[in-house]
Amino acid sequence: MKADERNAPKMSIEECALSLLNNGQHFVRQHAPEALIQAKIEQLWQASAYAGTTGKVTTALVKAFLSEREEAGL
Repeated sequence: MKADERNAPKMSIEECALSLLNNGQHFVRQHAPEALIQAKIEQLWQASAYAGTTGKVTTALVKAFLSEREEAGL
C-alpha cells in the first residue's frame, strides 16, 4: 500500500460537513426544539456550507489532491 492510499480520506469534505450538520440538527430537535420554534425556523442549517483548511493542509494542497483524484477517475 502506497503512502498516498493510506492517507487518503475515506469521506469527502462535503460528506463530512453534511454528516455534522444533520447530526447537529437532529440533536437540537431532540434536546431543544423550542430553540427552533423561538427562532421561527424549520431547519437549523441553510442550504450552503463552507469548507476550509487549517494547519499544514493548505487550500492549494487540497486542490492538488482533488485534481489528482479527478484525473485518476476516483
